[in-house]
Amino acid sequence: MSNSTDLIAIIVEGHTERAIMEVLLEHDALKFNEDDLLEGEVIRARNAKKFAKEFLNKGFRSRKVKIYRILDSKTEKFNLPEVYKKKVSEVV
Repeated sequence: MSNSTDLIAIIVEGHTERAIMEVLLEHDALKFNEDDLLEGEVIRARNAKKFAKEFLNKGFRSRKVKIYRILDSKTEKFNLPEVYKKKVSEVV
C-alpha cells in the first residue's frame, strides 16, 4: 500500500533476486505491495531498451513508473531510451 501515485517496477537480474523479492512482497515487508507493481509482478530484465519497449510502451494516464533495480553489479548501466524517460519518476 504505497502512498505514492507511481507504479512500481521491480526489475531483478535473476531467479534468486526474484525469489527474495517475492518473499518480501508476500510478507508485506516493503513500502508497497503487489497491487502497486507494474504488471502486478516482479520483472526479470537486464536490458533497459528491451524493458522500456515491453513495459513502458503503454499509457499510464498521469502516473509515472518508479523503477527499483535489484542486481549484483553496482556498475551495470541502465540507460532508458530518451523517449521513455518522461514516463519514469526515478530509477533506484
